[in-house]
Amino acid sequence: MKERRIQIAVFDFAAVSSGNAAKGVYVPDNTLLTAVGSFGADAGAPSVQTIDVQDDGTDVVTAQDLATNGLTTLTTPVSIAAGSVVEIDLNLSGGTTPTWTGQICLWGYVDE
Repeated sequence: MKERRIQIAVFDFAAVSSGNAAKGVYVPDNTLLTAVGSFGADAGAPSVQTIDVQDDGTDVVTAQDLATNGLTTLTTPVSIAAGSVVEIDLNLSGGTTPTWTGQICLWGYVDE
């Protein structure tokens, strides 16, 4: 079995607020999620900007910081089974009517 690193999914957000930002994608192959990238900007000065990654409704990554743009390698890679739905939840709090605009990218290894 050969593995290759791929970009699993890219999620686009346009001026979304917490609670209005859940997005999901179907994962057809067994995947090892190893990194999360975020590239964007906030408005309304939120004091907390994080995402949760869910695998079929169960949190597998929680409170991943969005305040610093770039690629963050996960301390513990997460196995995602073939046929799963992976979802991103955006969490913003503090500030005045906070929103976030940008992209969140999931990276990992896929079995071939």
